[in-house]
Amino acid sequence: MLPPALHRFAAPVLHALGLFHPLRDWRRDRRFAAAGRIALKNWATTGRAMPAPDLLKYAVLRENARRHGLVVLVETGTFYGNAVFTLRNEFEEIHSIELAPDLHAAARRELGHLRHLHLHFGDSAEVLPKVAEQITSPALYWLDGHFCSGPSACGKSDTPIGAEVDFLLRRPPGRDMILIDDARLFDGDGEYPSLAEVRAWVEHHRPYAEWSVETDIIRIFPV
Repeated sequence: MLPPALHRFAAPVLHALGLFHPLRDWRRDRRFAAAGRIALKNWATTGRAMPAPDLLKYAVLRENARRHGLVVLVETGTFYGNAVFTLRNEFEEIHSIELAPDLHAAARRELGHLRHLHLHFGDSAEVLPKVAEQITSPALYWLDGHFCSGPSACGKSDTPIGAEVDFLLRRPPGRDMILIDDARLFDGDGEYPSLAEVRAWVEHHRPYAEWSVETDIIRIFPV
């Protein structure tokens, strides 16, 4: 990392040359890849307990998008923006919704130069329907807006997943895909439905859809 004085000098020059964001993105890619390799190694040597490392989860998103030709990504829960940043070259259009003001502002600072990325502020239970109205192609919906410790925010409930899934399943059928993170939390305790309840919703609204749970991710397709 450059010393502050040198950074103040170099940043305007790099901006003028169109190199500031490419270089910063390259550095972030390298940092995340290095941290991801360490996390994967530690995860493998400690028994592969869930949750799986983020790098593995993002690989699941990438594989499913490529397999089914999905070029639009909609994420609930921007958090630090690692998912949309890592997958920025995999999709033609990306939307991400965040409720925590500080996290949303940080994402705008760090990722605002990505023109195909649209960052939305608010409760995903309320914002997701508005975002979905803008989308004209089959999309991959990555539902990861559950409240967790740290800087994340809590809306009207610890998890908006019930409202999110209900909205997506009540729309006219299409070729969208739903991937839901943290399947291990879906035990019917508190505001989380059980996996059986989620499956019952799917069987009621989309009886022909495939359903699976793998790598701590619930997969529903087509929706």
